[in-house]
Order: sequence, then structure tokens, then C-alpha cells
Amino acid sequence: MKTRFASSVVVLALALLAGGARALGADKTAAELLPPSIVAYVELPQPKALLQTILSHPLRPVLEARPEYQQAKAAPGYQQLLVGIAFVEAQLGRNWQSAVETICDGGIYFGVDAQRQAAVWLAKTNDPPAVEKMRDALYNIAAVHLATQGRTAELQSLEYRGVRGHRAGPVVTGLVGPWFVVSTNEQLGQQIVDNYLDGAAATLAGVSEFQSARSAHSGSTTAWAWANLTALRSAGIAPNLENKKTDNPVAELLAGGVLDTLAKTPYITASLDVARDVLRLAAAVPHDPAWTMSARQYYFGPGSAGAAPTPLAPKQTMLSLVTYRDFALMWKEMTNVLQEQAAAQLAAADSGLSTLFSGRDIGREVLASFGPQFQFVLARQDFVEGDPQTPAIKLPAGALVFQLQNSAKNERMWRMMFQSLVGFANIAGSQNGLPQLEMETRGHGGGRMVVASYPPESESPVSTPGKVNYNFSPTVAFAADRVMFCSTVKLAEELIDLANAHASQPAAPSSTNTNLSIDGAVIRASLLDNRAHLVAQNALQKGHSQEAAGKEVDENLELARWFKGASLQMDNDKKQIKLEWAVQLSPPN
Repeated sequence: MKTRFASSVVVLALALLAGGARALGADKTAAELLPPSIVAYVELPQPKALLQTILSHPLRPVLEARPEYQQAKAAPGYQQLLVGIAFVEAQLGRNWQSAVETICDGGIYFGVDAQRQAAVWLAKTNDPPAVEKMRDALYNIAAVHLATQGRTAELQSLEYRGVRGHRAGPVVTGLVGPWFVVSTNEQLGQQIVDNYLDGAAATLAGVSEFQSARSAHSGSTTAWAWANLTALRSAGIAPNLENKKTDNPVAELLAGGVLDTLAKTPYITASLDVARDVLRLAAAVPHDPAWTMSARQYYFGPGSAGAAPTPLAPKQTMLSLVTYRDFALMWKEMTNVLQEQAAAQLAAADSGLSTLFSGRDIGREVLASFGPQFQFVLARQDFVEGDPQTPAIKLPAGALVFQLQNSAKNERMWRMMFQSLVGFANIAGSQNGLPQLEMETRGHGGGRMVVASYPPESESPVSTPGKVNYNFSPTVAFAADRVMFCSTVKLAEELIDLANAHASQPAAPSSTNTNLSIDGAVIRASLLDNRAHLVAQNALQKGHSQEAAGKEVDENLELARWFKGASLQMDNDKKQIKLEWAVQLSPPN
């Protein structure tokens, strides 16, 4: 324990070792101090605000009351950490939060230098004398500890142009005016001192790619990052993605179109926003439609003009994904976008799928019947309590929604294929003791449906009360220009109404390629529907009593009330591709 504690003190001490210099260039930004060879840069302009947001967040006491946190607090390592922090605080004469805020209250900045293969960390303080005092206290602790072990050579004093600093292995530190600098390369640290004292004609701030990224960045964020992809590719640090084929069809669908842009775009930026009610992470790259090879036109569409459809939003939607993907074109171009083995596997699957779809060609007939706009939706189901066809485990209803090309021809094709698929399902179901699905054609709100459903329990020759199959009444529905493959007839009816309503409204111009949204309240309601099953699973897996299992499940469900929702959106305005992920929090009422 003593060895670990002493080593921790040394690390803290080395992080504050510094010398002094007059604030001759205190108005310089971090980018004006860093050399132009910096290829990756990160800044946190207001770390104090971030720290206060985290420490004062109303979710913090909720998480600290969790059993997992209480167990972690009882661990020996955690107790050693508390002892070490208390000792350092006593030497500094202030608590750790005050010390961190004093050191970094002007911002934290980080850079990677490709030329020297080194990293540098800068923190700007508004109280250099206070930092010097903390440095002296921690330096003395580190020096005494190393002396007792005969390791004084590991800690060396340095001086460069009147700036005192220290070295520990390859790491050098120094306080240059208000800037606390830590670098893994001495020459890089010296250059920052030169830039601070003398100024420099060439700095990161003058790099054209950095200037372009800066001008495109608007508003304040918790953190902002930039990377020079042109330089990283030239140095062999970033992978060469030119004409890169993927080895996984799913990965190709998710990111294939972005690979071509990453192979040519000059830089990438990212930003992070942290607030009491939202956590948002965004990344963006410059884009030119000409960078996308013809085989990947399925992803963004010709001229990058493809946009996701307006989502159909049934009541109690828990998840909705809309995107632009031309599945037929991707299938046709599989050998040009997939590596040989992946393309061969997909080609092998073609014959099996063709049999399932009554011998039709998957690319030229099945997928070609769909337009490039697609939606996947999940919605909570309502069940009648006491109904013998209410399943014990209540699953959400789901649907795949496509544009339907040449509807007069392809609607008939899909009716026939749906009947064949239900026939396969009945054969598989009979082998598992399930009743047979019965099919009928219905109309609803001007739309048309082929519905497969289980007969009422009283009429079924196979008694299956509570079985999971009662979550389903598979339906294919047609309305406006859409075909909808739904797990339940109720969801199909709702989607028909929504599709007809949308058909009468002109589509607004959009640059959104993909949008995923998740509703936390509906997910929690669905979990509550299955509370009895969750309690039984908890008791079985953890050996808890019913009371203990119920308490743990209820605690998790209560924590879930904080999750309001999440979203993931990709936009492409033909000049920039932007990906944004967000999580929304909401304190329970």
C-alpha cells in the first residue's frame, strides 16, 4: 500500500513540475503556441464548468447510491486512492477540485506532433503563483520519495531561456507564463517556449486545414477536436482507404459511403457537449460528391442527393430508423464494394434466398421492387389483461417500410411471396407445437393487407396460453407508394393511416441520410409490461429471493426513468458529412 501511495504522489508531482517566465505573450492561444507539424488537436476551453456539471449533476447521488458503487468504494484500491488524495490535499493546502480548477481554469489543450512523433499537453491558469506553490510542494514530495529509493536520477531540473522545468524520462514539464506545458519531446517543449517568447511565423493557427475547420465551427462546446487527415495519410498513420473494400456486408451498409470521403477529405472535426440534460457528440468532414465511387452510389444517391424518408411515427414508438440505401444497387455492385470472401458468401446466400422467394432473383426482382428510402420501426404493444392470447413475455411490434416501385406489378408479387413465407412459418411452427397461421385479405383506410393470424384459443387444436407466438400476427400492407412488412396487424393498420396522411403532404427538402431515434419512456413502459418475467430471470440467474429480485429490478427500472431518449443522425449537404449522437436525460417527476 505504501509503495502504491508513494508512486501516486510521484505521478501527481511530475504533473505540476514547472519553472517561471514572465507573461510576455499571455494573450496567445494554444494554436498560436503549437507548431504547424501538429496533426491532431483537442481543446476543452472551460474544464471548470465541465467538472462542476459532473459533480453537481442530480444523477450523481443516484448512481452513488447504487450497490455497484458501494461495492467499489469498499475495495482496497479505492480506499488507498482516498488516502493518497487526502495527503496531497494537505500538502497543497486545498482540495483536489480547487487544485484542478486553478491549474486548468483557462482551458486544457492537447496536440500530437507527427514530425517528432510526440504529444504535448497545455493547461492555461489564471493564477500562475498558486500553481508555482503547488508545484514546489509536490516536487518536494516526489524528490524525497525518489531519494529514499535511490532514484534521484529519474528526476532532473532543466532550464531553457530562463524557463525552469523538469524531466522525468522522456517527459518534460514547465510553466511558461500562464501556460503549464507537458511534452514527451524536449525539442517540442522548447519550440513552445520560443513561440511564447518570440512569436512564430508558422504555427498550427496558420495551417489552412485548421483555419477552415475553425471557421466552420460555430458556438461554444465542451470539447472540440481536429485532425489533419491529409498529413496523417501521408505519414502512414491513418489507413489508406482509397478504393477500400469492406469485409462485412453490414459494415458496408453502415459506413461504406463514408469510406470514400475519408480517403480524400482533408480533415475531420469532432465536438462534445455536456450539460445537465444532454450529452451530444458530433463529428464532421468536408465532402465532395465526386469522391464517392460509382459502386457506392447506393449510399448517398446520385450526386449525394439521396435523403431518408419522413418517418412514420406510430403511437408508443420506442425506436425508429430511417435511411437512404439503394439495396438493389448494392447487391449488384457487391463484388466492387466487398472483399472477395464476403462477396462470395453473399453470392452463395443468393441461391438460398432465391428459393425462399419462389425462385425470384434477389437483386433484379426482389430488391429492385424497393425504392431507396427505408424505415425500421418498433412500437410497444397494448394487450388486453386476461385475454388467453396475451403472451407471458410481451414483445414490441416491428415493421420494415419500403418504397414500392411499380406498385401495380410488385404488389401482386409481394402478396404471393408473403403467402409462401407464411407457409414456411407454418411448417416450422408445427414442428414446435404451435398452431397454424390463418391468412386473409383485408382492407383498411384505403390500404390493402394480407394478414396471417393465430385462431382464437378456444378454436385452436393446440393449446398454447401465454406462448410468445401471440405477440405476432404477421401482415404485409400496401398504402400510397409503400409496402410494409409488419409483425402485427394493429401496427399495419396504424402505418397505413400514417402513410396515407404523409402521401397528401409534399416532402420537405432534407439533407438527412440516416436518422435513428429512441424513446426511453416507451422502452421503460415495455420493461414494466414484463416486470414479472424480469424478476423471475433475476432470481434464477443471481439466486435472489423473489423479494430481493423484485427490489433490484425496481431499482433498475427507476434508474431507467432518467433516460429520456437518444438519437443518431447523419447529414450530407454535398459539402459536409456530419454525424451526431445525443443522449437526453430527464429527472423523474
